[in-house]
Amino acid sequence: MKVTALTWFIIAIFSFTYIGETSVVVQAEQLHLPDTKASSKAEDLSVKYEEVKETEPEYKINVKIPSIKGMKDDVFQMKFNVGIKAKAEKKIGEFKTEAVQFAKELEQKGQPLRPFQLQVDPALKKKGELISILNEVFVYKGGANGIQKVQTLNILNQKQAKKLSFSDIFKEDADYRKKVNELIKQAINRRREEGEAFFEGEEGFQTITNDQSFYFEDRKLVLVFDEYEIAPGVMGTPAFPISLEDIKDLLKPEIYNAALHS
Repeated sequence: MKVTALTWFIIAIFSFTYIGETSVVVQAEQLHLPDTKASSKAEDLSVKYEEVKETEPEYKINVKIPSIKGMKDDVFQMKFNVGIKAKAEKKIGEFKTEAVQFAKELEQKGQPLRPFQLQVDPALKKKGELISILNEVFVYKGGANGIQKVQTLNILNQKQAKKLSFSDIFKEDADYRKKVNELIKQAINRRREEGEAFFEGEEGFQTITNDQSFYFEDRKLVLVFDEYEIAPGVMGTPAFPISLEDIKDLLKPEIYNAALHS
């Protein structure tokens, strides 16, 4: 059975940060290198993570929030990092309020407490001309099971940086949907033969979407799907790597070159 889209805090997966006086904030530096403004070198880009750990009877939160340094576009970088914090305060506050309200309802019904859980783990997949970050999320909201979900962030790191949607990476006249759909269906058939499980028929993979989650890693474009989106829960969040050479003619030249040189 497929699971529908999660609530706001999944959609805004990159919008989490620490709030509250009782939050425990741990600084974890990754790829820590000297900051050099307007540099094109991957070595000058760094990502710092703020780890939020907060446990109460009604909820448990363990969230890592990425903050980028060393981008070519200082204004974009500042707005991105500040925006994450601003949205996080609201979203985590709403999450905690919902958890407390749920706990009160259970208490009134004489039922045992089932604390909400939220865990967000970001991973830097590519840095340089392209920045790709994958967030893996686990959410439990009092039901039978929690669910895993993914959200990705891709940035073209130029003097005027920009976020990239899935359609942004392809040429305007390219029929990329047909090609990418074919590659994914071929991969699913091959993986079925190897013993992996995927939904079939209407519940199975149909087509990529306008808000398709993707990231770049090595010389590949990787498409990733939420738990239960196209496969049973045992499959987790299925990912499909596609060689850049297989779709070179469909990609915008600046995207292809940036992916190769990041």
